[in-house]
Amino acid sequence: PFVLLVDIPFMLKVAIIMTPYLATGIYASAQEAKVKKRDILFPAFIRSLGDVHQSKGGTLTTTIETLLPHNFGILDDMLQRLYKRLKITSDKFTSWFYFSKESGSALISEFTDIFVTVVYRGGSAAVAGEIVSDNMEKINGLRDQKSEFAGTLRGNVFGTFFGLALTIYISQMVAVLLFDIFTSLTADLTGAALDLLAGIFPTAQENSTDLASIYIGLILLIHATISAYIVKDVDGGNKLAMFQDLVIMLWIGAIIEIAVVSMSGSLFASMS
Repeated sequence: PFVLLVDIPFMLKVAIIMTPYLATGIYASAQEAKVKKRDILFPAFIRSLGDVHQSKGGTLTTTIETLLPHNFGILDDMLQRLYKRLKITSDKFTSWFYFSKESGSALISEFTDIFVTVVYRGGSAAVAGEIVSDNMEKINGLRDQKSEFAGTLRGNVFGTFFGLALTIYISQMVAVLLFDIFTSLTADLTGAALDLLAGIFPTAQENSTDLASIYIGLILLIHATISAYIVKDVDGGNKLAMFQDLVIMLWIGAIIEIAVVSMSGSLFASMS
């Protein structure tokens, strides 16, 4: 990419290159949020479906038709499509299969399969709905606790990354400052005196600030990638959503590098 040829800090180059992946992370996070909303609303729906089917009788198709006027939030559009499939096709299991897969939730898929199998085999819809609803609410409660822990972990990860980046770049600034001080001591020396002090103090040929910035950037990139992955692994969500945290951390690192470089430039100018 052309950005690699531009004379800007290395960490800023990495952040710019990785920024398009932010769209992937945001989209994955948005889809993940929709799935969580469906998981929260599904227990109320399946309990209502079981109770109405048990009290009114008939088929699940007519029961769903009865429930359509009610508000089930994000599930409403899915229920409309499910009802149309059940009315059109004779393969009821396939219609429910598409409904569960459309939800994007493994929990809804499993519990829907259990409920539908019980009802179509003559079991009690009310009992099945109650059991499925209770178990899913318990799992949602455990997920809430897990999400709280993941949120705390995310805060710790961002704080650790900020501290690491700040410490490394300040250390680099101090190293450059000491280098300038030491090289100024040997700037006017020649001959034997230069050879003697060259083994003690660094010389201009040994300075490689750009290479050090690349190494630091790679370290921060690896750290940010591992940290973002761990957060999503603990959260249990879509791994593609990690790109949102990853890009944010890279921009934090880039801003810190720019701030430290600007601060060091002002400091060196005042000293000179």
